[in-house]
Amino acid sequence: MTIRNLSILLLAGTILVWALMAPRAGGIPYFARKYKTECGTCHVIPPKLNEVGENFLADGYKFPGNPSVAKTLPLTVWASWRGERDIVNNRGRGIANRVEIISAGPIGKSRAFYFVEWLPVSQQRNAANQRVPRHGRFEDLFVSVPLGRVLFTFGQYRQITQVDVSRRLSLSEPLAFSASLAGPTALSGRLTSLRSFSLSGRSPAIRVSTHWKRGKDSTDGWYALASVPLAGELVIPLTEQVRRTQGFAFELRPKGVFLESYYRRGLNSIGAHAFLGDERRLFGLVGAVNRGPFFSTLALGFARERTGERHTRVSWENEWIPLRWMALGLRLDDRSGANRPVAVVPHFNALFPLTSYALRFTVEHRQQRGTREWLLELGAVF
Repeated sequence: MTIRNLSILLLAGTILVWALMAPRAGGIPYFARKYKTECGTCHVIPPKLNEVGENFLADGYKFPGNPSVAKTLPLTVWASWRGERDIVNNRGRGIANRVEIISAGPIGKSRAFYFVEWLPVSQQRNAANQRVPRHGRFEDLFVSVPLGRVLFTFGQYRQITQVDVSRRLSLSEPLAFSASLAGPTALSGRLTSLRSFSLSGRSPAIRVSTHWKRGKDSTDGWYALASVPLAGELVIPLTEQVRRTQGFAFELRPKGVFLESYYRRGLNSIGAHAFLGDERRLFGLVGAVNRGPFFSTLALGFARERTGERHTRVSWENEWIPLRWMALGLRLDDRSGANRPVAVVPHFNALFPLTSYALRFTVEHRQQRGTREWLLELGAVF
């Protein structure tokens, strides 16, 4: 079976399961079914969280009190198809880019909790417009264990916590979080790439964090975190090609130390972070502001590469969410030394019907000298 046929089969099977399950489901996704609620309880618009959702997450996927709980399969599935059009080079491609199986929640009756996000279908387009399969990789796989006021987290996850880029409404990641610092050269090109570091890049890691609460709200107050990311990627390869080129990799060698501290009040926050690695550095500031339906996040970073090169990266994202099912956004990305003007990235996001499931439609455009492209994604979340 070819990779393309495997992807189509998995996507078709996922859509079939969704069609069979949707009439019986009580909300979206797994937590909505479990707690007999709707997506609007925790989301401004999925996947962006409101204050209730932030508190629910901070409490280890628990609501206060003892809400009634329904028995349901502890899984959420997100399947999507993406179309890409490069206007400058007059080429495009459509692929079944993702089927995610997501599970999270408390571990038994303890205060510990887990999060798993596994992709049996994962593929993307590279710079040469070729399909790159990555079936079987984990986006996230971690366990968090509270001990007093300290939270220990083990597994694979993104380093920055003040802003969770995985809950973005746009299709691409802000440059200030995604731009990487190259690591030392390894024996293989794959391990060399995994030694790089970025704020939104996922790595096997160990993190220690603490939170000084302000009032009764779980998310308000000061946060301080220290993490040690390692080179590697957790994968269960589903094809021989993925096993050879994108399979499991791990190196018991720290990339460095990541430090972060920020203050949060509601959906507003301000903070700073630093990555101190082997002959490379990254320092940054992040501020997030919410006023009614308007959201704004500004991120500024100062980096020094192993070569001694220094550069800055800036991302400013603004979003307007006038309705519970629609969002409009505009992001500006800039990096010094790239000899290119600021990238302008508008995007539109809509979800329907937000009852027992959601169909998601997202379109994004990138305008920059030498780059003009459109991204379109259709997805189903249940």
